[in-house]
Amino acid sequence: MTELLKVDNLRTYFETERGTVKSVDGISFEVRKGEIFGLVGESGSGKSITGFSLIGLLDANGKVQPGSSVKLEGREIVGLPDAGAAQDTRPRHRDGLPGPDDDAEPGHQDRRPDRHGDPRP
Repeated sequence: MTELLKVDNLRTYFETERGTVKSVDGISFEVRKGEIFGLVGESGSGKSITGFSLIGLLDANGKVQPGSSVKLEGREIVGLPDAGAAQDTRPRHRDGLPGPDDDAEPGHQDRRPDRHGDPRP
């Protein structure tokens, strides 16, 4: 199978008033097309920060450290400008099945009525 996502030595640190916090410190994994991947761990172990690091949604004081590598379909995405990273990591529907309405305004994709007949917000 083709490699979809390869994460190598991901390190994400946060600068705080008390010093540097090493939230993610050297995680590596691969996800191949067709695989199902789950990231599990104890509370506070860095699962969410790993995900936020992959999609570029870190707080201003957080930074993916030099030497970290995240490749999406073989293309390095660490260090891309924010707009480029968001565009490149957006899910793509290639199987021909219907997906979410990508053109709808955020928060307004699902307009089915609720149980009272009112459209959902």
